Amino acid sequence: MEKFNNYYESVEVATSKKYLKVCGYDISLMAPFEIDMASFDSVSSDIPSTSMDSIDESDDVVGFDGCVEFVESEQDKLVWSEDAKRLSIFGKVEHYKKGYALIYKGVQVAEYLRQMDGQITTHGSAVRFPNGKAVIIMGNSGAGKTSTAISLCKNYGAELIGNDQVIFDIKDGLKVVGGTKDLIVRKKITQQNFPELAHLFDSKENSWKSKRRLKPADLDINICDEPTEVCAVVWLHLDSDQDELTHMKKIDSSDIVDSLNISERLSRQISGVQSPLIDDSGSIRSFGLSLDNDITRKNRLSAIEKFRETGIYYIFSSKLEDVSESIKHLTEFKEEKND
Repeated sequence: MEKFNNYYESVEVATSKKYLKVCGYDISLMAPFEIDMASFDSVSSDIPSTSMDSIDESDDVVGFDGCVEFVESEQDKLVWSEDAKRLSIFGKVEHYKKGYALIYKGVQVAEYLRQMDGQITTHGSAVRFPNGKAVIIMGNSGAGKTSTAISLCKNYGAELIGNDQVIFDIKDGLKVVGGTKDLIVRKKITQQNFPELAHLFDSKENSWKSKRRLKPADLDINICDEPTEVCAVVWLHLDSDQDELTHMKKIDSSDIVDSLNISERLSRQISGVQSPLIDDSGSIRSFGLSLDNDITRKNRLSAIEKFRETGIYYIFSSKLEDVSESIKHLTEFKEEKND
């Protein structure tokens, strides 16, 4: 038994300790129940560079970067200690014993620590070209980010840095430092752009909702785990149902409407550090607790400015090959300009 002082109450809990490593940050997870490794396995592919292991009972958790602990209580709530970098989850054990909440909150604490250090997660894709330059590809859901990343890797020799979740660093220029590697393809997009993968889907499946998760190796795609300088940020809209010419436009600060639009979109795509408390069944037990402060907000604003300085480009097209070719030419142009 081990005693924790949790600000509102002191309780004694039999402690199960796990060690969550999230893209270089070490988060301890402590609970009065055994956190199920199967729970971690089911969500780990959606979290960049993350692993979990048990902590030996003799090990001290003081040296960790942050902590998430579970405290048995009749009331569901979250309590954050800025000084201790500790997030406490209060609730009934039967609602949380699979450990999903602790794992996701551990990721939230790691994201907070990352943003304090000038590293930020965004929703998008990133690839590195043979010239050593990276491109970040962003856009709304279904905009063609994954298809474009696959095309650039298969047809232009690029390496996959991240897909869906990408981590970038703003301390020294703009660099991509990691990301999730799985490639989730929709049936409809596969039929349009990668007919060789049509066998993955049944003919009766819904063309838009049906998805498959692939590993880069499944498509003979190489990956990159090295920090890579970004030469351009692309806001993509690929619509194969339309028949229109490819259009590419750089967003300048003088374009007030476009500038406001891209800032608002980027603000939605760049991860914050707040999320609700969800139990094992997916029910929301408590509203999110913000870990935000002046430093994290300032760093997210700085990230948008870094994107602007690097160069943000709208690309609209109905043809995947035209989008891929435009991005390739964009990296070549940026390389010549830098030379």
